[in-house]
Parts: sequence; C-alpha cells; structure tokens
Amino acid sequence: MNRVPSRRVSMIALICGGVATVGLMVMVARVAQLQLAPPEKLVATAKAQARVSQATQMGLRGDVLDRRGRVLSSTRIGYRVFVDPTLFPEPFEESVQKLAAAAQIEAAKIREPLKVAREKNAPVLVSMKAEEEARKKERRELTPVGLGKMVLAELKGDEVNPGEGQNSESDKPKLDKYVPIGRGGEVLSDAAAEAVRALKMKGVALERHQVREYPGGAEVAPIAGLVDWDNKGVMGAELKLNKDLAGKDGGVKYVRDALGRPLWIESSNVREPDHGDAVRLTIDLEVQRMVTEVLRRGAEECDAQGARCVVVDTQTGEVLALVDVVRPMTGLHDFPYEDKDAPVGPKVEIPERRYRLTQVPPGSESDAFLARNRCVEDVYEPGSTFKPFVWSTITELGLAQPSEVFNTHGGHWITPVGRPIDDVKELNKQTWAEVLINSSNIGMIQAGQRLTYNQMNEMARRFGFGSRTNVGLPGETAGIVTPIQYWTNFSQVSVSYGHEIAVTPVQMARAFAAFCRSGDLAGTIVPLRLTVPELDTTGEPGQSVVTRVLPADVANYTRDVMGLVAENMEAKIKVKPPSNRVGAQKSSEAADVPQWRYSIFGKSGTAKASPLPPFGKRKPKGAPAYFQHQYNSSFIAGGPLENPRIVCIVVVDDPGPKRIATKTHYGSATAGPLVREIMENTLTYLGVPPSPSKVETMRANVPILNARSLAKPSGGGN
Repeated sequence: MNRVPSRRVSMIALICGGVATVGLMVMVARVAQLQLAPPEKLVATAKAQARVSQATQMGLRGDVLDRRGRVLSSTRIGYRVFVDPTLFPEPFEESVQKLAAAAQIEAAKIREPLKVAREKNAPVLVSMKAEEEARKKERRELTPVGLGKMVLAELKGDEVNPGEGQNSESDKPKLDKYVPIGRGGEVLSDAAAEAVRALKMKGVALERHQVREYPGGAEVAPIAGLVDWDNKGVMGAELKLNKDLAGKDGGVKYVRDALGRPLWIESSNVREPDHGDAVRLTIDLEVQRMVTEVLRRGAEECDAQGARCVVVDTQTGEVLALVDVVRPMTGLHDFPYEDKDAPVGPKVEIPERRYRLTQVPPGSESDAFLARNRCVEDVYEPGSTFKPFVWSTITELGLAQPSEVFNTHGGHWITPVGRPIDDVKELNKQTWAEVLINSSNIGMIQAGQRLTYNQMNEMARRFGFGSRTNVGLPGETAGIVTPIQYWTNFSQVSVSYGHEIAVTPVQMARAFAAFCRSGDLAGTIVPLRLTVPELDTTGEPGQSVVTRVLPADVANYTRDVMGLVAENMEAKIKVKPPSNRVGAQKSSEAADVPQWRYSIFGKSGTAKASPLPPFGKRKPKGAPAYFQHQYNSSFIAGGPLENPRIVCIVVVDDPGPKRIATKTHYGSATAGPLVREIMENTLTYLGVPPSPSKVETMRANVPILNARSLAKPSGGGN
C-alpha cells in the first residue's frame, strides 16, 4: 500500500532535481556568456554603472649614492594639499586664510588657483542648474503615461527626445574639482599635514607625493642633478640615469559598494610597484668637499672669477671629484656680443675691460642645482699643459732625442709664419728634455715643424681631443680641433704649444692618464665613467676597454721629465700646508717651506681667455680673438710619481689684475699650489703609501744630457 506514494515522491523529486540541474546549467552558461562575450549594449551599461575603484601604490625613485654608499639624493613620501573648489566653504577669504595658516603656505598660492577654478566653473554650474530646471519643468508638464515612458527610457539608457544640435556627454563642459596647491613644489611638513587634517575643512584633502631630497649638499648638487615635480630627471645624473632610477607605480582595482567600501579584489587586478634601482656614482663625497674647499680659497686668493677641478682614478677611469666654483663678483662687464642672425655691422672698437668669462644661469648663485657643469660644458685653450702630448709624440716618432740641443734664441724668436714668440726663460740653448721642463714655446714650435700636418692633427685626436668623453653628464661638449682640410702652418705652430685647440678639463684628465699608468699599461687610457662598474661573474668589476696612445717607455720617460716640472713648481710655493691638512709633516725647517708626502709630476699652462659666444650670439666685427689681460691658468698632475694612482687638473679662470701686475698669474703660481694640496689630501685620504726620496725617483731617471735610448721610428717633416 505504501509503495505507490513512495515511487511518486521519488519520481517527482527526480524530475524536480533534473529541472533544477538544467536550470543551473543554463544559468551558469548564461553567466559564462555574459562574462566572456557580453552584448555591446550590456558592456556600455556596465561601464556606466560599475563601481570600480583603483588605488595606486607608488614606485619609489632609486637613491643616488657616492662610491662609498653615502646618500647624495633620496626619496621620501610627503603630502600636498588639493582642493575641490565646488565644495570649498564660504566665506572664501576666511577659509583661504585658515588653510594657509595650517599648511604654512602663502595665502596667495591658495587664493589665485582657486579663483581661476571658480571662474572656470561658474558658467558650468549655471548650465547644469538650467538643465536641471528644464528637466523638472518637463516632468511637471508630462502626463502620467508620458512620465512613465520617460522614466522607463532613462532606466534602459535610451535618449529622450534629443534636441537639435544637443551636445553629447563628452562635449559638455565639466567642473574643475581638482586644484593642487603649490604645483611648483609645495610639499607640506609633517606638522603642517597634521594641521590640515585637523581642520576637517570641506573640499580640502591631502595626497601622497614623492619628495626628492639631496643630503649630499651643494658641493655635489650639479652632479647629482635635479628632478621635476613628476620625479623625472631634468639635470645631472638624475637626467642621465633616469631610466635606472625611475620607479613604476603599481596598483589594485577593486569593486566597491555605494558607500565606497571594497567588496572584492581579483588577483589579476593587483600589480606590485616596481621601485627604481639605487645607482652608485664614482664621486667620493669627501674628496669632492675637500676639493671644493681648496678651490674656493684659491679662487679668492687669486681674485679669479672661478676655478674648476677634475680628479680621476687613472687605473679605472672613475671620476672621484668634479668641482666647479664660480665667485660672485662686481665690476665685471658683459662682452658686447651680437645676435647671430643680425646683419653684420661696421667694425667696432672693443674697450679694454675685465669681461665676464663664466656663463652663470639665472638663480644658480643661490641654488647650486641650477649651476652648469663647466668641467664638461665649457672649453678653454690648454696652453702649455698641452705640450706633454706634443712632446711625447715627437719623441715617440724619433724626431727629437731628449739630449738634442735646440737653439732657443735667448727667449725671443720669429716663427716661420712671421709670428713673434717669447719664452718665460730667456735661454739661448736647451735640450729637448729641458724644452718640456722649462716650457719653451720656441723649442716646441721648432720640433713641431718636424711633424706633418696629419701627424699633428692625428696626435690631438688620438688622445681624445675633439670628441666627448661620454663621462655620464648631460651637456658635454666635444671641444675643438681644426679639421685636417683646414689645417695650415699657422695651425701647426699654434697647436705645438697648446693654442688653436679648445678642450674641457675632463678631456685633459682622460688624456693625461696615459702618463699615469704603470707597467704594460703605461701609455694607455681608459674611458672615464661616473658610475661604479657592475661586478662580473667572478665578483670583480668589469674591465673597461683600454686604448694605447703611446709606447710604455715613452710614456714613462715623459712622466719622469714632468717630475722635474712639478719640482720647479713646488720650489715656488712659499706657503706652509695647513696645519690640519691630512698627513702634513712637521719640520724644523723654515715655516714657509712645505713638506710633502708624495712626489708628483705635471705641467702648468697659461693661455689668454677666448670664451665661445653664448648660443645664438657672435663676436662683433673687429673684436679681438682674445680678451686682453685675462687668462685661463691651469696645472695638471699625476701621482705618486713612482706608481701613479690619480690625475688632477685645476683651471683658474681669470686671475685678478694684481696677479698679472706681479706676474703671478701663471699656472704654476695659481693652479699649481692648489693641485699640490689636492693631490696631497686625496692620496692621503685614499691610504696611498708615501713616496720614497725624490732624488731616487726623478733625477736618477732623467739624466737630461744622457737620456736613455728610445726607439727611433722614421719620421717626416712638413
């Protein structure tokens, strides 16, 4: 009796289960269809009504470090105020003053952008109000049936009686509801941010922002560089290394409810931020500061417009210091350059004045980040500091022997092109080694005439002049070497003693390194670099490409000869090294005779200043090629003599009139003592062992009249 109902129940349950299963399968299939291939109309509606938010996770910019890991520039998170002007409370001026006091920002920086936004929003608000009134009126006039149709159409997303020429949503003017305060870089302090939060002012909020800080200080500011508001490098290493330093923001997309609360997050919508890499520069912050101190004092003592210095590790090509000092001076005159596109005027008389040689960007005197890197951007004629390159090339080709005697005509001579030339030392005869030691212009020109035009031109380019060093800073210039097709005997004469060629300090440091390497590497140079090389698979720094420019024995002998040049310079230094100088030795001798721990070698140079016109300008007709009584005085040196570790060059821009009157404006008297002190401080700081006796390391290696034999390749004349 009970079996029949039981079967019926089972059958009904089975049917219901089957129907439910089919229904669920249809529902799942429909959901899958809507997810994978939804109709276009549904996609448009979903986009319009979806409540999806995105939260950004900042990708921080990497730090810039010095070679020892000291932080030069870094990033922290700060806050900036932004305002919704449509919600900003009234009375307007009172609210502005409250916000300014809390944010510690000038009231004008808040008032002005908000006024602009309010004026922009005013016609939009009027239009929106008129549109809303028209819609209300239309609703009042419609019959119940018509109102129902309009509401149904709105729910379906259809247009309701679009008027002729009615604008689409994208064409309608929109309200400006986001006004950042202090776009130029006004980031709040922590205390100010808390004060703004405490205001709880309607329409006022804070946003997170990356703030770039520069703990390296003013000494390294032009090298570290600067970023803009969007944290993109615009100057210095920040610009050159922007790709490595820049971070990439991450984020997360999530669905929210009507109150803005997150409902769910899909793993595919989470993207982790990619933080920028930390970059280590070769600059040593302590060396940079020591050099800066020496240059500032030296420029002041010489009454110079400025001074520049480059210190390079000759083994790796790493730049340890790159310093540019410009003195704020009064009484200088701007040279009367003409616009390049203006018609050429008549010949003019240029009065003899002390003209400004250094191009100083506006604001750089108060903000070191705006200063130019003149060590890579500005050229000068090297004068006698160029002679070692000519001397060594002539020696290499066997066109002159160190013991060969040159007739230097008592220091006064007329060149083959009719140009009168004078020597500082009025000697009748000098050996080829003495020509370099005494910096004889006459001897260098005579020997230079034994080179062909191609040999002289190729010599300059072989040492890297006329091409950028690609040290790693923006704005580097290639310098100037006269193209061979325009080379004349005037060029041959001028280049022999360092004129008619324009160089940068970094180019000189790179080229001089050929004399500053030992063993088989003597006579080679490596590329300069501003970033520490990455380690290879063995854990050692990757090797740079080495370029040979001289035979090792010629490079070594040239270095030994220049040891006597440096010794002559040191004999003129009558100022005792500072008592707090690292490694200064006490002596019972006279207080004005400095005692040095390291033997160095080098060359001085003094050339009349002839700066290039600024961009878009030219010298007027009749202007002299050189400024009268204005000089670039320089000294370049390597050390220690027995096993060189670094090269240092100092250029003093325009020693003052008193120096010229007393004939102490030469490179050996201005830049030489600065180089001597910088070399001493830096080598001591690096922990280099002191040099043995100078007699052992220099005079024994440079028997001027009995020089060791060198190879004699066949050479040519003009």
